[in-house]
Amino acid sequence: MAAIILKPHQPFNAEKLYKHVVELLSNYAQPRFLRIIDVVQITITFKHQKMHLVNEGFNPEIICEPLHFMYEPNVVSGEIRL
Repeated sequence: MAAIILKPHQPFNAEKLYKHVVELLSNYAQPRFLRIIDVVQITITFKHQKMHLVNEGFNPEIICEPLHFMYEPNVVSGEIRL
């Protein structure tokens, strides 16, 4: 899973991001889920606070941000489990 913050007044272009990810990243490194967030929470020492993202995961019942996923027929059909 990856979480991104969009620039102000910039629309999200899923098709362009997909092409970019497929061309530049190995299959194992491609994020299967993508969350679009407004702000990254940081600690007192200015480190990214990732535990809340890890705890929420990609459960659409818990998160309120937009969630996108990479369509893979084998996963959707149930042949492969994540």
